[in-house]
Amino acid sequence: MISSTLSETLNYARTTETNTFTPNEIKAIRLENNLTPNLLAKVLCVSNKTVEAWEAGQYRPNLSSCRLLKLLSMKAISLAILK
Repeated sequence: MISSTLSETLNYARTTETNTFTPNEIKAIRLENNLTPNLLAKVLCVSNKTVEAWEAGQYRPNLSSCRLLKLLSMKAISLAILK
């Protein structure tokens, strides 16, 4: 069973506007979570070049990536197992 706090957080991430991350916000989320561009790419199931393009403002993340970025920004998911 999923905990109520996690369930509420996931519902929030699903229902709020999430496709609004600027390049600086993406980089800040990555740095706040102590991730390299390569590790963030692995977490989001995208290429390293894609993360670099987002941070350079050349492209924007899709909805799925934005939802995961939102959860990372809320510290709702732990990435300790990746390190």
